[in-house]
Amino acid sequence: TYMPGSSVYLLENGDLLRTCRITSSVFSGGGIGGRVERYDWDNNLLWSYDFADNNYHQHHDIELMPNGNILVLCWERKLLIDVILAGRDPSTLVDNELWPTYIIEVEPQGSNGINIVWEWHLWDHLIQDIDASYPNFGEIAEHPELFNINEGVVGNGITSNGDWFHVNGVDYNEDLDQIVFSSRFASEIYIIDHSTIQIIITPCWQMKSLFNGSEPIFNFAFSYNPAVCSDVSPCFIHTHTHTHTHTHT
Repeated sequence: TYMPGSSVYLLENGDLLRTCRITSSVFSGGGIGGRVERYDWDNNLLWSYDFADNNYHQHHDIELMPNGNILVLCWERKLLIDVILAGRDPSTLVDNELWPTYIIEVEPQGSNGINIVWEWHLWDHLIQDIDASYPNFGEIAEHPELFNINEGVVGNGITSNGDWFHVNGVDYNEDLDQIVFSSRFASEIYIIDHSTIQIIITPCWQMKSLFNGSEPIFNFAFSYNPAVCSDVSPCFIHTHTHTHTHTHT
């Protein structure tokens, strides 16, 4: 028996899909999970899997997709050398490592197996403008689809760990084939094109250079970042999860 994690879903057929907590020597913090389980109405364990080792760990949310696959929200561990080579100022790290967001889509296999059918790494979508000798160097304002590796406070200035974005919700829109996730630390919402793995809604802390003095490009995704919000209102403040509506325009 495992302690419950942060998400549990009662499915239409009466099954229960839930996250559970697994103790880790590497990962810790609010929303930690590590295991996903599915039970039937009579409390029989139908399937389970541990999404946890020293390199990654499930946290906060999961999402059952219409095809029966599951989206799993994870931290992915990057060591100090990885972070430096990606262009981040190492003095901004709390524990000499960084835990960027990692989302995987898995097809449950049998009672305790998975087949990974899709994955998305925030680490594959970085940009920095500090050192041209490092990869991902570029003009940040010209690449709103990328994440500035030098933005954001690791651990939110509160906890001594590598949690960078503290993403706490993931959702899927079948009609649009889009995945949405939200960051508490950045106070932002992001949308991924599931078919291309590209961010299609601009990360707001990179939108500050794209404002024309009046209206932002996406007026529903204001950031808590004061550099973004100083001339616009309202702002998202520590956003916690989200969901798609059933209709859209």
